[in-house]
Amino acid sequence: YRLSDINAALGVSQLKKINKFIIYRRKVAKKYNNFFKNFECCEIPVEKKNYYHSYHLYPLKINFRKIKLNKRKLFEYFFKKKIRLQVHYVPLFYHQHFKKKFNFIKKDYPNTEKFYNSEISLPIYFGIGDKNIKYVYSTFETFFKKYKK
Repeated sequence: YRLSDINAALGVSQLKKINKFIIYRRKVAKKYNNFFKNFECCEIPVEKKNYYHSYHLYPLKINFRKIKLNKRKLFEYFFKKKIRLQVHYVPLFYHQHFKKKFNFIKKDYPNTEKFYNSEISLPIYFGIGDKNIKYVYSTFETFFKKYKK
């Protein structure tokens, strides 16, 4: 892949700020961790000893089956509240091209399916403020109160 000069210049300028970005994201992740660790249904990202997480994503695992709630409903609720959740990453066996070419069979990958069904990626980026983080918290709590009956 060949970058254009402008893209290379942008990349170099971003690399100069990388430590600042990572430190900020780690602070946001710590706030998320402190909040979501209080929910029995949530599994926060694990940072292993001698490893340093950059948190370019914040993947939160939720045991939807255990709490009898629906992942799609959670996404729709957050979307209505103008919070964009994401899924990282869609398993290859969901993509028609790979299904056909490699004859992937979903049941052959139970761990992949389990992860995909439980993972959501919360907003995390340089500059997300405490107000927005607290809005994610309150939206999550409200969702659970509303649908956990």
